[in-house]
Amino acid sequence: MVITATDPESSGIIGKGEFSNKEHVHVQKEKDRYRSELVTFHDFFNFKNLGLIIDESPVQQLAQVVKVVDEVASENNFNVIKCEGPIFSEASENKLDTLSRCVLELKDKIDALYLPVGFAVNDDFYQSIEPLIKNEIPTFSQHGDSQVQRT
Repeated sequence: MVITATDPESSGIIGKGEFSNKEHVHVQKEKDRYRSELVTFHDFFNFKNLGLIIDESPVQQLAQVVKVVDEVASENNFNVIKCEGPIFSEASENKLDTLSRCVLELKDKIDALYLPVGFAVNDDFYQSIEPLIKNEIPTFSQHGDSQVQRT
């Protein structure tokens, strides 16, 4: 039984469709959740260049729905500008170093940011994304309201 998979289809846990295509696997899923969120974000802000901060590991990128972001970008005619770094790896001393570096690298190239799961919410989080706020860059947090409340 899989309860908390970010995107069980893209990650290969199960195939596409309303129900699991594997008899021995039960997955709760909200079909097209991340696609719908991203399309709504684009409809609202009509950005042309979306920043995406992701883990450097292709395996971890499955959990960060990178494939879905790329598909929605292609369908809606916007660019995805990616910045990669160690986010989930145990070798990553400070995940916020990756966030801070990528925000500085992307802030003048993007007009919106999609922030996938992987970043802890603590007092340094606001400091890391402050350049986005100063540049009035709309930012979508896949993690949820705990990141939004910190701003």
